[in-house]
Amino acid sequence: MLSTVAWAPSELLDAKSKGMTIEEVAIGAASAHVDRTIGEVGVRQHGVEVMAIGRDGEQQFLPAREERTRAHDVFVMIGRRPNVQQFAEQAGA
Repeated sequence: MLSTVAWAPSELLDAKSKGMTIEEVAIGAASAHVDRTIGEVGVRQHGVEVMAIGRDGEQQFLPAREERTRAHDVFVMIGRRPNVQQFAEQAGA
């Protein structure tokens, strides 16, 4: 599932970042990304980065690449919209 974050991305993105977006991506319970590290799910191969993880009502900013994902995690991601959408489609399974 893909949704726009509550705060304005324009506050974080400058002129050099045109075409970039900041989006929330929920990790589905049946996703192949569950119980894998952020490095293992290959976010960089998708051309996106995880800025934060929402989990159990808490937020973890700039998670380590060794951080394991859990079902229902919400990634706050930055990247080009098509790249984020592609990752979201895979993550929401």
